[in-house]
Amino acid sequence: MKEAREVIIHIIRSLRRYNLNLSTIKTEIWHKKSPEFKDFFKEFPEILNLANKAFNERNVDQINEYLPILVKDVKELTKSGKKNFNERLFRAYIWRIVKFYWFKELNKVNLKSIGKKCLDYMEVYPSRSDIFLEFLILEKDYKYVQDGILKIMKDSVYPWQEMHLWRLLIKASRIKNEELFELARNRVRGTNPYFGAARNYAIIFLGKHGDYQDRQNIQSFFNQSHSFFEKRCILIAIQEYSEKSQIYNRFMKNDDDMLIKSLVSYLKQKQEPEYIYEDKRIGSIETIEY
Repeated sequence: MKEAREVIIHIIRSLRRYNLNLSTIKTEIWHKKSPEFKDFFKEFPEILNLANKAFNERNVDQINEYLPILVKDVKELTKSGKKNFNERLFRAYIWRIVKFYWFKELNKVNLKSIGKKCLDYMEVYPSRSDIFLEFLILEKDYKYVQDGILKIMKDSVYPWQEMHLWRLLIKASRIKNEELFELARNRVRGTNPYFGAARNYAIIFLGKHGDYQDRQNIQSFFNQSHSFFEKRCILIAIQEYSEKSQIYNRFMKNDDDMLIKSLVSYLKQKQEPEYIYEDKRIGSIETIEY
């Protein structure tokens, strides 16, 4: 155990050189005979190993065979209730399902029940929101997902969690819950610095999915802003604003920030608006890298 502590100290010191830290809440030392260690390293169900093999071999026939089995197992897993829920195993399953959807020509499988559980568990395990949202990318255009996100944001939500929720909504092709627009407008009008990052993503959300008035309001914030990140989000948000060319040209002429000018130059040469990084692997086998 002494050696393990010394290793952790060495890791902490190494990470601090790069302004990174280990979370003391998530960092524990387990003896190899302890129940925690045995439970963590116990064998995963064989279907997960088979799924890995099918994925690595790009065997679409096997992927179509295993996908409904994975979905069925996840549904069974969630029947245990929140008290006995194996969150680690749940994540192992849904990550394999997501990877399967990197391939084209998959047989259609209903993922709604899993999507609803991901929304539910985001409130129970907020620190794992990024994992659940990775799955919900597959269902982002469905109204039940957008309704669920609205509910989470209207209840108690962490600012960083809300940022991830807006990020997912930006990726949606269409917003089917009109209340999300009003919530975004309220966030954009807000001045609480604690919600700064969430506000920036709400700006991009309105830029992509909102109307002319939303984009007009957004561009008017630029000269009042003292935040590089907020300015960057405003410039991204007005890509479909009818008067963007005049605004971009004004920024190029009057703004001394070279990073801002570089962003404007990049946006001006884009043929199609680009609001946020999209996982191009979804639905495409060409971009899988090993």
